[in-house]
Amino acid sequence: MRLSIYTGIVQFYRVKHLIRHGVAFFVVFVLNLPVVTAQESVYGPSAPPGAGFVRVFLAAPPSATATMDIGNVSFGPVTGGSVTPYRPVDEGLYLLRLPGRETELFARAGAYQTVLVTPEKIVVIADRSHDDPAKAQLVLYNSTAESAATLMTADAEQTVISAIPPMAGSAIVVNAVEVTFAVSLGGGSSPRVAPVSPFPLRRGASFSVFVFESGEVVETVVERATVELE
Repeated sequence: MRLSIYTGIVQFYRVKHLIRHGVAFFVVFVLNLPVVTAQESVYGPSAPPGAGFVRVFLAAPPSATATMDIGNVSFGPVTGGSVTPYRPVDEGLYLLRLPGRETELFARAGAYQTVLVTPEKIVVIADRSHDDPAKAQLVLYNSTAESAATLMTADAEQTVISAIPPMAGSAIVVNAVEVTFAVSLGGGSSPRVAPVSPFPLRRGASFSVFVFESGEVVETVVERATVELE
């Protein structure tokens, strides 16, 4: 079944936004995404007043673990290849630090952010919230070091999110139809392709597909976005 795409792909690189023209679909890109107010959302309950939402993904083999403290909120231990729920973090500037890696995060009230953690670096991605109860959202996060990532249907007949640079992400809204996906990593005549575990698209829900490398193997993880207040 062909996947119907209703909105433009929104490219977000770290906390800055870049406009890019898509391939195969007519899309409209958005620069400087608006801040989302802290309302009840499709992810779950709203954050306390003055708080933003943050989650952490660890791009590493399952044997790896990491714990990250952001203010008085502890994320972890996070196992390799998994992502935490979004959790509320008080608005403000934070230093994120793990052995050999550090970066800054500014938690903005009502905004959503995903922290990508790899063995080499920590990168903060500004997410676009999903508030359309009639459509599903797909988000592709490329946690690899060097190769662009593309989300496509498993039969390779349709590109869904195209050529996302390393340590970046992109979101798109689609019809909630039955379809399976794969991720293509790298370009040229012989890209590496990894399947995405089948999951049911649901109206009003947001699904994140993370791609990362475990040695020479391309791994993908899919997770429905949720909010956890405790």
